[in-house]
Amino acid sequence: MNNTAKMPIYRQIEEQLIERIVSGVYPLNSCLPSERDIQQELGVTRKTVRRALELLEEKGIIAKEGRRLSKIVRRPQAGARNLAFMFAGMMNSMYDVYHQFFQEIKSLALTHRENFYYIDGTMPVSPEMARIQFDTVFVAGKATDELEKLLSPQTKLISLDDYPVAGADVTVCLDNYEAGVKAAEALLSCECSHPVFLGVEDIYRNNLPNRLRRQGFVEILQERGISPQLLDIAPYPNVEKVIHALRKLTPESDGIFAINDYIGIMATRALSQLGWRVPKDIKLLSIDGQEMGEYTMPPLTTMAQPCREIAETAYKYSLKDKSEIIKGEKIMKSVRMIFRESLPKKNMTLSAEKCIEAIM
Repeated sequence: MNNTAKMPIYRQIEEQLIERIVSGVYPLNSCLPSERDIQQELGVTRKTVRRALELLEEKGIIAKEGRRLSKIVRRPQAGARNLAFMFAGMMNSMYDVYHQFFQEIKSLALTHRENFYYIDGTMPVSPEMARIQFDTVFVAGKATDELEKLLSPQTKLISLDDYPVAGADVTVCLDNYEAGVKAAEALLSCECSHPVFLGVEDIYRNNLPNRLRRQGFVEILQERGISPQLLDIAPYPNVEKVIHALRKLTPESDGIFAINDYIGIMATRALSQLGWRVPKDIKLLSIDGQEMGEYTMPPLTTMAQPCREIAETAYKYSLKDKSEIIKGEKIMKSVRMIFRESLPKKNMTLSAEKCIEAIM
């Protein structure tokens, strides 16, 4: 091992073991030498060998076989994999979320020394990009016709949102229906008896994630015998349009769930201009966990998307052979509540707080 190299020793061991697996020195379905044998051969510590094996296990190359041996369950491709991230989302409400997906997956790819490409789904794919053999393409948002230019029969297609993506091998995304349920539970826990859903006109027709958020919110309230007020903002929202929608609030309205943080942030300004005091007169929460919600007046309670968890799960699926993936499989993740002043946790009853924690 080269102690003067910039690459850590455990990374050098990992690469050497991968090279032996790729070349067939260690055949598929055979076991690697024991930790002690590798330690003695390479003259390193047991802890260093163990860290290298942990990386191989994280990549799905080996799996534990008994207490001491590691079985080779996947032969990596020779050379670095080519991964692509296609972003075709809504610039206002989802840009920050999709960008975080991109950053998390990019970090994983670069850590494993893989080639990573960003592709703007709203622009034509260049001929140079179309010639690259991609191992995996991650899609955030609606897929466009340009996606077909990146795919081959061997390419794995992984969707990171609830939008239907034709041909997706697996979808790893937020459970948007459950998020709507949690929003309703949070308002009820603060003793809101006349909750309001604040959405955008025409957004539900082709936007499955937002449709599911509203559905979860409405259905759980109806089960409790409550009919929530549904307010829709005119398309291409701005503060003036939000004010126009919120003029329909009734004196009994006491809690609002905004369809995303973009709408929630504008709602804080609109409510202030209309004379509503948040949270004294009316509680407010939204969803997505965008950082700018922390700087509204008052700071916005939100439900954060589990971006890192989604990215890590999607990346692990990219390491699998395509034959190992159940076509059309869907893995859903839960939001994480971030309580701020617009719906403070201290307002919850003890029993209601336990209910929220149970569904989180």
